[in-house]
Amino acid sequence: GDRLLSTMNEILDISQIEADSFELQPVDIDLCVLLENLSSEWRDRAANKGLRLQFRYDRSHLKIRADKYCITNALQQLLDNAIKYTDTGTIRIDLKKNRSGVWVIIKDTGIGMSDEYLQQIFKIFSQESTGYSKKFQGVGLGLALAKRYLELNAVNIHVSSTQGKGTTIKLHFLEAAALGR
Repeated sequence: GDRLLSTMNEILDISQIEADSFELQPVDIDLCVLLENLSSEWRDRAANKGLRLQFRYDRSHLKIRADKYCITNALQQLLDNAIKYTDTGTIRIDLKKNRSGVWVIIKDTGIGMSDEYLQQIFKIFSQESTGYSKKFQGVGLGLALAKRYLELNAVNIHVSSTQGKGTTIKLHFLEAAALGR
């Protein structure tokens, strides 16, 4: 039931974004606090799979101005995927700030993705594993929606991955979105 409700909400959100009718409500967000809260929520799920989830930051109280719903849901989707596609090892979240803005880096030791799939990773209903025998659940909306949430808030996303070694996702909150320069 929860998965069906989540899928319906994702379809509604992506439909609104594609129709250009999604309304942003920007607020000041302390990324350190948000990521600490999300890490705490997801740490138990990671531990249940025998994984370690680590959150590291070089400076507390890194604030951005963005839509909290979008940023939270994008981060939740990325953490969900990191845990879902990692069988052993660690998921690490790093929060950093430099001259070009604020960075969130999510790195896992999961199954990784092929170079071919990386070319279409953000397409709606796209999944590397397909068919009735696929190992992982989902309909392929999560990453497409996460990217759109992030783009609406001036956040660039870059994904690098190696099959069998893991995936690294870098979110760059551009200076315009970063506060407290």
